[in-house]
Amino acid sequence: MTRPPLLDPPDAPSLATDDDPLAWHAMPPLALEHGRRTRRIDLWRDGEGIRVDAFFRDVNKEPDGREVIVHEYSLSALIDPDTGQLDGVVAEPHVLPFDDCPFAAGHVSDLIGVPVTELAIDIHGRHRGEKSCTHLNDMVRFLGDVPELVRRHA
Repeated sequence: MTRPPLLDPPDAPSLATDDDPLAWHAMPPLALEHGRRTRRIDLWRDGEGIRVDAFFRDVNKEPDGREVIVHEYSLSALIDPDTGQLDGVVAEPHVLPFDDCPFAAGHVSDLIGVPVTELAIDIHGRHRGEKSCTHLNDMVRFLGDVPELVRRHA
């Protein structure tokens, strides 16, 4: 059974900013009644490890032409460069469509200590029920790509 969303989705402002023109590439206009997922993952090293700042937004273009946000999350993480383990993680929901969605963000800290390469394989085994949000789990799985991204750009 599909349930209707509980909120009136907010309009989707542009993600482009003047202070970081390379953050987002140009995208074609979205067709009416279509959706788009936009993702970003930024990495850098500091004295504690590999820092991750990630973001995603799902939008729909409404029949009236408005582009609205359906889901939007940001995620910050710290990864040990030697072990590949997740040393810290915080998920911040910005826009959520259902009343049980906010519970998932509080459970990402359960993943601390897990090697990030295991997250792509095992996230659904670790986060079920109210611990789960398909969209947040998708974002967490991307942390498994961090060691390879770092290796390629070292």
